[in-house]
Amino acid sequence: MPTAYEVTSQGKRKKLLEWAKGKSAAAAGGRANVRDTVNGVASICLAPRFQDQAPNCPTFSILITRENRLQAAEDAVRAIAGQLRTKQATAVLDALELLDGERLDPSGSPYAKHFVVSVPGKKLDATNLSALADTGVDELKHFKHIECPKERNLPGLTALLDLLAPFASPDRPLAPGMAQALTLGGQSADEIVTKVQSTISGLVDRIVRAQPGLQGGLPFWGRPTPSEEAIKSRRTLLEQTKTFLDSLQVYNSQGKLKNFRYGSDEVKGHLPGLQSLVEIEALAELIADLGPLAAYLSKAETLLPLEHEWAKTVQAAQTEVGGRIKADAASDAALRAQVRQRLADLKRAYIETYMALHLRARLGANEDKRKAKLLSDVRL
Repeated sequence: MPTAYEVTSQGKRKKLLEWAKGKSAAAAGGRANVRDTVNGVASICLAPRFQDQAPNCPTFSILITRENRLQAAEDAVRAIAGQLRTKQATAVLDALELLDGERLDPSGSPYAKHFVVSVPGKKLDATNLSALADTGVDELKHFKHIECPKERNLPGLTALLDLLAPFASPDRPLAPGMAQALTLGGQSADEIVTKVQSTISGLVDRIVRAQPGLQGGLPFWGRPTPSEEAIKSRRTLLEQTKTFLDSLQVYNSQGKLKNFRYGSDEVKGHLPGLQSLVEIEALAELIADLGPLAAYLSKAETLLPLEHEWAKTVQAAQTEVGGRIKADAASDAALRAQVRQRLADLKRAYIETYMALHLRARLGANEDKRKAKLLSDVRL
């Protein structure tokens, strides 16, 4: 076949073998079927014309035809949305320069642009890729219009980074100044997005672990530390802050952050919720630290008469300490040290009191002999 057929292109007439000379084995007919050979030679002949007409067209590593291009496009869209990445999808993404190794990275692609597509009943952009994946390419082809995305919300992003910075991991620090880097894109922006999402996940986990404590009232030494009203207020703040943080988890890429919808004031409004979280955690830690000592005193109190001087001292201390331990002061190291010392002093006083009462009630050697004599007295 390579020598039996001739092909004419741009006024030149050559046999298949001559056109394919120095080219791929498929074009030359080596171990290839008729289709592959014809396609290979056609590619060689039409390449200059194609390059003139579409110089920036991507080059695919697989054959894209009218029959499979619809499926290839849909596979690629689903892969971008995080679904199963087929071999066909990988070839398309690679041709569009959307891959960095195995990782999806649109920052270096000359084909990647961010815009909003309006189709009947919905608008599709980087924030709702799952809806994009569920939309067929045929439907996308008949879009109503496209529009530019909103400008990056720099004030809102700055406020967000300022809000999260104190809670970021030391090995993944955040700072308000990083908001500008987010607007510039690139690898640096990807790293910031990762840090933001890591911090958000950590805060959500902390809130989930703190909420059950509020349900129980966080009692210390037999009394609830925050008032019922304070518990209700903090529970509401934590719920609102968790809802806000949960909503931020959708912004897990540069493209999605372009549509960050919260204003600066709205972001700052969740600072009291995070402050409440810190206070509740500090109070829970204080209770766990000093709770055993307080429990010891409560048990000791039941072993002495209520009218005993030590019992009265404990009751007074319980009222005093209960008034000082509040959620907003639980993180005060000096307060914790003072309370610990007060409880330790009461424990020491109890031990001394107990020993004195024990010695007074205990029989000595002489008393024990007298007891034995009385028990052996025939008059008893």
